[in-house]
Amino acid sequence: MAAQTDSQKALEALEQKDKTLIKEFVGIENKEALSLYERANQARILDGSVWVKDWFDRHWRAITGDPYFSPITTRMAMQGPAPSTLHPKSTKYRVNRVFKSIRWIKNVHEIPIKQGQIRKIVSFDIFGTMETGKEIAIERNIDTNVMAGFMPPEIVQEITKEGKKATVMEGVITPAHPVQIAIIGYWEVLFSPQGNKDDPEDVTLTWNGQCLQIKRNERVVLPGYYLEIADNATYPKYIQTPEQSRKIVAYVQFFPYTVMREASEEEYLAQKKEGDRLTKEARRLEEELS
Repeated sequence: MAAQTDSQKALEALEQKDKTLIKEFVGIENKEALSLYERANQARILDGSVWVKDWFDRHWRAITGDPYFSPITTRMAMQGPAPSTLHPKSTKYRVNRVFKSIRWIKNVHEIPIKQGQIRKIVSFDIFGTMETGKEIAIERNIDTNVMAGFMPPEIVQEITKEGKKATVMEGVITPAHPVQIAIIGYWEVLFSPQGNKDDPEDVTLTWNGQCLQIKRNERVVLPGYYLEIADNATYPKYIQTPEQSRKIVAYVQFFPYTVMREASEEEYLAQKKEGDRLTKEARRLEEELS
């Protein structure tokens, strides 16, 4: 709480609405009470200014030990941009899982490069069976170089060796002991409402050519790589006074969000399927009316 006390003077520079909201929660020093306040005032917090979000995130961290915005939606940066913050639940947006066996499927893509010439590109879909017997996807459509970045080298070597055989298209590896692999994580998130009239109505994120259109203020499940896109989409906030030249005072995300819980790939795929269906239906109706 010392940091909050030392920062009280900064409140004088804020608008009255922001002061009122910040003063409400900085005085709450009990985790349960702060959680109740957050549930009752979530919309006000998400709709608040850059400074409100930053103060609430710091206070939430001080009381609960965890970040509220994941990653921090805004962070005062008086001396330039803050260092890149990865998802708090994992390194590089991955989560650790233990597998007793690994199953792989080889994909061969034929790409024309010149008239009469075709280049073959090999990739792999990787699945893992957990101790419970449940099989989950680890990665899809990746090459052995990407694989080597997060999988045990002995498994990568075996897949590489077998994958070079033209007649072999899939295989199963059962190591002597279960192996831990950091797989892409999925999280249920809530994107904040429009901050002003210039903000787009929906959140649009594109990864590897795949574009998702996401409604704000509605819970949605996303894989870590889409969250990384949202985290890296920032713009600087400037200030200029008669006494000082123009300088950056903060970096703000275009699409701030709050992590609600860890989710699963099945939930993501189910939501995506329904979203694709609604999009196709809307386009069909639009064509009929045009």
